[in-house]
Amino acid sequence: MSKEMACSKVSRRLPFFDNLKGVLIALVVVGHFFNGALSAQIVPAWCLFDFIYSFHMPLFIFVSGIFCKSAYSQKKGFRAGLVLYYLLLSWMMYLALWLPQAFLGVAEPLNLLTLDGSMPWYLMALAVYCALTPLFSALKPSFAIVAACGLAVLSGFVDVGNVFSASRVIVFSPFFLIGYYLRSDSVAGFISDFQKKVPMARVLAVVLLAAVLVAFQSFDLGQLRMSQSIFRGSDSYSHAMAYLEGSSLLACCLVRIGGFALTALVGLCLMLLVPQTEAPVLSRVGRHTLQVYIFHAFVSYLLSYTGIVLVLYESLAAPLAGAAIVALGVVVSVVLGWPDVIQRGFDHLKRAVDRLTA
Repeated sequence: MSKEMACSKVSRRLPFFDNLKGVLIALVVVGHFFNGALSAQIVPAWCLFDFIYSFHMPLFIFVSGIFCKSAYSQKKGFRAGLVLYYLLLSWMMYLALWLPQAFLGVAEPLNLLTLDGSMPWYLMALAVYCALTPLFSALKPSFAIVAACGLAVLSGFVDVGNVFSASRVIVFSPFFLIGYYLRSDSVAGFISDFQKKVPMARVLAVVLLAAVLVAFQSFDLGQLRMSQSIFRGSDSYSHAMAYLEGSSLLACCLVRIGGFALTALVGLCLMLLVPQTEAPVLSRVGRHTLQVYIFHAFVSYLLSYTGIVLVLYESLAAPLAGAAIVALGVVVSVVLGWPDVIQRGFDHLKRAVDRLTA
């Protein structure tokens, strides 16, 4: 996640995190682009989609936590403007997506408290995390992380609901807190040291990622849909069970725990593969993740409504169709993440809201 999507600025920018954020935002875009094939229950598309969803949002939120430390400090106090800023962005994005659907007569009822669980949920969740930073800063890190893990697993047994993205805020809170309590230079330093101590680290990372991807190919549609429902974080276990006959609450609980472990494994592998130095295109996209996140939603909706993704799967072999969608997602990420002027506009808005709430 970029500093643009996070709550703080650091004095020295680390190219490693720009590169990591560039990879993660591209995965978000690619994941959403598969939506057109999911409704047609195309299993190869579900396999790639589930693979991405098993780790990309937890990692996104982990990196966001790293850069959210300035939301509150004992010296400067609480920056309420950041909470309002991300709420405003979530509502603006939601309305911009909702209005065309309302015009076409396919929109859900307007709900600014839940955002219908649609793409702007992340910005609302970030506002909630920022609002909670005074509490997080007062807690002992080990206690906070263990308690968050327990709540994340247990929350699936009830229908928490999505007012202010509550369910997802709870489910992904362990990753935010781990990032929140870590320093960016410590994370980058750990990865660098690991690479030096384990010469074959990158090779092992590629092998492990390939193994995880292949493992997802063995799941049937019911298993894929159940696990995706759990990975998404917005649904209860009982909702997820409806996708797989014979499943149980215990199985759903274990899938969530396994998903957390998988995020840790894949996250380490990705960080081992991400360049530590400036990578011109990747770093630039990583510096502008907020604009990619917001504007890719319109491209994703357009692809879904036009059925282009479904046509690709009907016209090409599944591996080729999947590769084409991945390539399209990467291209869109680069195009949307290239201009500087859009991010400057977001920065102006953030400063204006900060002044209003100072």
